[in-house]
Amino acid sequence: MHLSCRCKQWVINCKTVNLNNKISEQLYSNYLVCGEHFEDRMFMNPITRNSLVHNAIPTVFAFPGGFTSSPLFYGFKFTARFV
Repeated sequence: MHLSCRCKQWVINCKTVNLNNKISEQLYSNYLVCGEHFEDRMFMNPITRNSLVHNAIPTVFAFPGGFTSSPLFYGFKFTARFV
């Protein structure tokens, strides 16, 4: 099975090269993305930050030469499965 468009975007945004050849099922079953990599608007409730909206994409990263954003939340760590 091919990567879903959203799953592929998660892999691209995370810039984790070793995940490029994984299928969606492998990513969903075996890999997580920390909640700090999602903007508040990507959560159903930005206060509790424990459930993502259906079309959430991780965009909060600080890569040299890449896009950057600063997470506003540093406490509880929510992790999201690749979708």
